[in-house]
Amino acid sequence: MIAICHPLVRMVDREYFVLSSLITDMPKLYEEWLEILEKQMEANAREDAGDDEDVYLSICSSYSASLSEMAEIPGQSRGYLLAAIHAFFERNVRNVYKELGIKDYWKPSVTIDSVFSLCNVAVMDNKDLYDELMVFGLIRNNLSHGRLNNQDYWNRLTEYVNNNECLEMQDDVLFIKDDAFLLHELEIVNNFFKIVFQTNVLFKTKFV
Repeated sequence: MIAICHPLVRMVDREYFVLSSLITDMPKLYEEWLEILEKQMEANAREDAGDDEDVYLSICSSYSASLSEMAEIPGQSRGYLLAAIHAFFERNVRNVYKELGIKDYWKPSVTIDSVFSLCNVAVMDNKDLYDELMVFGLIRNNLSHGRLNNQDYWNRLTEYVNNNECLEMQDDVLFIKDDAFLLHELEIVNNFFKIVFQTNVLFKTKFV
């Protein structure tokens, strides 16, 4: 007997793997790259300074600011990775709509309420997931547009940030301090699609 998965299920699994690999592998790559760069700068400084130790130290000092800026790249990249996770969510929500025969799948606004309803996922049975996805959308909007105009949403977001050690606000824009938060959000999105695929017969694995 051969198990045949729906093409969308396979695609979501593949995209999930790619994103999780990026989140876990990129910090290591940045660290290795920074170490190589630092050694190269030290070698260049030694060559330019010759035997003059003061000149060598002065050149190394001039490099330090650049190295410090480059060391901040992993932290700065987390916002882009979170945007990629949100794109993964929105794109595949619309793919689910299309597969379920919702003809105007590109027209409805992607609110969490409409997503749960159109994907046949009961909010009452998945309240924690619903709340997480709601805040996830607020985080994405803050990273894209800054302070939220809706005061209720802004209060909800700031409360969430204040209770999460992986997050902080800098000039009303959220800053992600740890890659663990990205993995958490990716897992939330992936769990949502698992429920969608389990709930809708169309996506269930067939055996032939």
